Amino acid sequence: MHTNLTLAYALLALLPLVGQASAFQLGTRTEIPHPGTGHELHLSSPALATSRDGNVLVGWMAQREHKNNLYLARLTPQGVQTVRVNPDDLEVESLHQAPGLALGPEGEVYVSWSSSKVQPEGVVFASDLRLSRSLDGGQSFAPPLRVNDDRPVSHSFEGLTVAADGTVLLAWIASREGGHKAGTYLTRITQHGTHLEPAS
Repeated sequence: MHTNLTLAYALLALLPLVGQASAFQLGTRTEIPHPGTGHELHLSSPALATSRDGNVLVGWMAQREHKNNLYLARLTPQGVQTVRVNPDDLEVESLHQAPGLALGPEGEVYVSWSSSKVQPEGVVFASDLRLSRSLDGGQSFAPPLRVNDDRPVSHSFEGLTVAADGTVLLAWIASREGGHKAGTYLTRITQHGTHLEPAS
């Protein structure tokens, strides 16, 4: 059974009217079907982006059959196309925040998210920060890049953007120093999301 989700009321597609920079028009309301019923439907907040060709991209995480997955929907004049971003062997760590979503200058689609990680004894939270990339406008995704080092701590609450030259900038919070000593870290990822520079 499917429940229709209005992930962003009328997609909040506020499109400027031609020649009227201060006026807005509400776009067409679109609902994205997602498996689940009533209280069994657990979702994160959505992330929104608009491609150069005017298509709207919506990313969100949802629980299905006790497993958290990451989805991206492309809303085009032809309809809605939804793909799962995370591969079979990697589960999304939690649904507490929206995924990161950013577009590159050549139409690349980047999505950031945290994957589950085995928690050693005495560790409360452990996850890996992932970057998934699509070079076909969000129709398919390559295997994700692990952004952080291999420390068994939480890597989350990230911010994602892409510079004008195509460099991906990803910042996140982690407790590398242990205990309650959380810090913010930043890395640059070049070559269309494939080359990771050391975090600082």
